[in-house]
Amino acid sequence: MNLLNEGLRLVLVMLFADVCSGLELDLDLENPAQGGTRQVCAVLRCVEETRTAKHAASDLGPGQPVASANNISSLTIYQTSGKSPQGDRGDTPGVVVASLTASKPRINRVSNGMKVEGVLEDGRASLTLEMVKTTDCRADFTCELVRVDSTGDESLSVARVKQGNKITRGDMGGESTLTPVSMQLLDLMHRLDAKLAIASLLTEHLESKMESKMESLEKNLKDELIRVGKSTERLETKVELLENRLEDKIDTAERNLQAYLGDKINTQIATEDTKTTRIETKLDVLKERLEDKLELTEKALHGQLASLQTRLEDKIKDDLGKKLEDVHTEVTQFTKSAESYSESARQFLNESFVELSKYLKHTQNDALTDVRSSSEQLMINQSNATEALLSAARNFTFTQRSLQEELLQTVASAVAKFSESGANSSKAITTSLSGLEQDLQWSFQRLALNVTQSASDALSSAQNMFLNSNSTAVLAIRDLLSPKYCNRGVISILADSPYSLIRPSAGSVVQVPHLCDTITDGGGWIIIQRRAHGDVDFYRDWEEYKTGFGDLRGDFWLGNDHIHNITSSGTYELRVELIYQGKAAFARYGRFSLADESNSYALTVGDYSGTAGDSMTQHNQKQFTTLDRDNDDHAENCAKICTGAWWYEKCAHSSLNGKWKALDWKGPFWYTLSIKNPVTYTEMKIRHLTNL
Repeated sequence: MNLLNEGLRLVLVMLFADVCSGLELDLDLENPAQGGTRQVCAVLRCVEETRTAKHAASDLGPGQPVASANNISSLTIYQTSGKSPQGDRGDTPGVVVASLTASKPRINRVSNGMKVEGVLEDGRASLTLEMVKTTDCRADFTCELVRVDSTGDESLSVARVKQGNKITRGDMGGESTLTPVSMQLLDLMHRLDAKLAIASLLTEHLESKMESKMESLEKNLKDELIRVGKSTERLETKVELLENRLEDKIDTAERNLQAYLGDKINTQIATEDTKTTRIETKLDVLKERLEDKLELTEKALHGQLASLQTRLEDKIKDDLGKKLEDVHTEVTQFTKSAESYSESARQFLNESFVELSKYLKHTQNDALTDVRSSSEQLMINQSNATEALLSAARNFTFTQRSLQEELLQTVASAVAKFSESGANSSKAITTSLSGLEQDLQWSFQRLALNVTQSASDALSSAQNMFLNSNSTAVLAIRDLLSPKYCNRGVISILADSPYSLIRPSAGSVVQVPHLCDTITDGGGWIIIQRRAHGDVDFYRDWEEYKTGFGDLRGDFWLGNDHIHNITSSGTYELRVELIYQGKAAFARYGRFSLADESNSYALTVGDYSGTAGDSMTQHNQKQFTTLDRDNDDHAENCAKICTGAWWYEKCAHSSLNGKWKALDWKGPFWYTLSIKNPVTYTEMKIRHLTNL
């Protein structure tokens, strides 16, 4: 409808233009000839001026489409008899007096008492008749103009001059004579009617075109919707296939990871079980040796007691007093022997403890290598085992002393009873000695039980220690599988990305948390710079570049001090990874190091290889420049020109710390890859060459 309204507006403007500045036909009657001379009796002018596109545009208003101006095809003047009563032109317009066409655009002649001048130009046509004959001056004339529009359609404009004719009109109730001005008005009305009829035709034509266009658009829209629907179905099918493939890959990766972790964990558990079995075997051997030693001690004590009893029975009959002294002597010797055996047992326990401690220390050293957290528990458990063995030794010594005191009390009691019962009571002596024997046997049985119980307690404590050690090792598997240093060939089983977070430890070269790339070219790369998101501003001062900034999970700079400390500990190489216009490239340098702050972190770099081109060697031996410290070779501060710190010269072949996405040398660029345009990803990483 908008197009239809604009078409109607254009047609009405063109009609108004034709009415207001259209075909003009003027007849000027001169005085008749005097004295028989031939003078001009009338001048007839037919003029048409077509409005230009500029004038039409001013009528339409701003933003409205402008049609091409009509071209005048021909302009013709006809002479009629002047006696026709019709108000309109009949089938025959009359005799052609003069005509202008595209093939004959100019005319200038005199013939038959009439001078004719005319011209047909771009946008204008005119014919002038100077008449000297009275019949010509009283005749009726018709002027016809033919236009051709931009579509090739022709339109006709007509103007008439009727002189002295009476025109009969039914609505006027009689006859009236129309003056030339009235005839012009009537002709103007006829022309307006004709134009309205043409406008109606044009409107119908536009409506037809609009309907055709709408039908075509509806058809095209339906076809497009069908095509989009099919494309959507194909896309959904592809997405579903990709999802299935992704799920299959994820399942496969999970199975592989579970299998790998299962094997790793099972291997560690088997290793710990083997160590525990070895410790338990060692403890069993120690227990057996301790039991054998105690058994030998018990047998020796029983043998000496039996020998003592026999000797007492044999000698008591001869001289009881002397024998009692001998008994006291024997008891003293027995006590010393018991003390000797006790000391031997305690020494054995101490030796066993030393051997056990050595084994535990050896096991502790192994655990420190594999499972650091387990070593702390082993030390605690070792202390417990040591305390248990020392407690067993103390219990044995205390028991031995208690038995010695009880033995002396028993002998003293026997002597007192002997004195009370008299020298003639042999039966009493025998009974006392028999009781003494039973007391001694019971005391040594208690001694054996106490020593055995102490050893058993020590063994149980040791077994619990290693059982706890095994449990701690299982809990420490995660720490075991995490790398402690960033070296070539390091593997991080539990990492969910190519990067592992390394935390500083005693003796570590890097004293801050840092990322380790464990995948690229065998791994072992320490990440010193990364820009992937553009969420961190790299336009910073000297102090911030010295200590580092950013987030290890996103964009960051590790810090010049840390980079210097790392590279000064050995020989390092540099790898720069870049992405430009969706394509990845890298540059590798076999030599890389930074000087200290007193030398402005001067760069040493060389021995290039890779796919990104060498845009770094030109910066070799250049000092670091920031926005507040100018160390470059340029008259101005290159860090301000390139909006980021770097090892500038005059100014740069590369600068990876510029403003994110900035153009014309101000963003992160690498000349041999992106010229002066910004790359969309940068990562700088270094690796110790001695680990190759």
